[in-house]
Amino acid sequence: MTDQPSPDTVDAPLDAPRDARADVLSSDEATEPARRSRARHPDSVLRWATAGVVLVATAAAAAAVVTAVPRDRLPGLAAPNDGRYDFAPLSLPPLPSGRPVPSAKSADGRHFAALPDLLLPPPKQAPGAAPAAAAGCADYAELHATSAHVPTVLATDACRAAASRTWTAEDGTRTEIWLLRFGSRDESRLCFGSLGTAGAINRVPNASTGTGDFALGPDQQSYSLAGAAEAGGPAGSRAGRPTGRVAYLLAGDVVVTVVMTNAAGVPDQAFHQVVTLQSELLS
Repeated sequence: MTDQPSPDTVDAPLDAPRDARADVLSSDEATEPARRSRARHPDSVLRWATAGVVLVATAAAAAAVVTAVPRDRLPGLAAPNDGRYDFAPLSLPPLPSGRPVPSAKSADGRHFAALPDLLLPPPKQAPGAAPAAAAGCADYAELHATSAHVPTVLATDACRAAASRTWTAEDGTRTEIWLLRFGSRDESRLCFGSLGTAGAINRVPNASTGTGDFALGPDQQSYSLAGAAEAGGPAGSRAGRPTGRVAYLLAGDVVVTVVMTNAAGVPDQAFHQVVTLQSELLS
């Protein structure tokens, strides 16, 4: 009779494959984190690469924007000798006790500060300029040609007070600023409209409508005139620029007149700068 294998001899060969399979599984489990790490690695590289592309694109776009904006409109990038003046830091004049600022609802556009204190100070390029002075409305009327009938306009619209300041800068540009105060914004608006349509400044004859792209305060309006440029002007003249510029500005109960003249041409930047800064003092 042939001997049958004992259970021990039968089970032994089966144990070996099971151990091998266990070793294979253990090996797979050991290498799984490495595979996962390698699987994650391309994503990480891709994210960093994408971030780099975005950064380069953003920098290029920012550079394009800075290049496209005119230098004179970026703080700190103004070109030297571009015609603008150097003004000391501006500050609003003090108000009488209990009086509101012009923009307050209760003020209704009225300016309660002393009128001469609301005038733009002279720039550093105009040393020795006379101080601002109070004046009469009739004194302001003398700026205009008789045909403009400005005295009648001022009387009809009830001009109450006036103030003026004049300076001549080193470049030869003469600037004269007048402030007229009225009893209300309605009266000042009527005068502003009359001056804009019929005003004729003696120093700027044959003037035509000029540009009015000023940076004004809320509820302010402007109207400008430009005289003809001198043909064959003196050497070094600013070719094509008018020898006289006028701006009328409406700010609440105050009407402003800015007159700038220069036989060699009034600098565009200086004209816009003066009008804009005077506007800020009345905001």
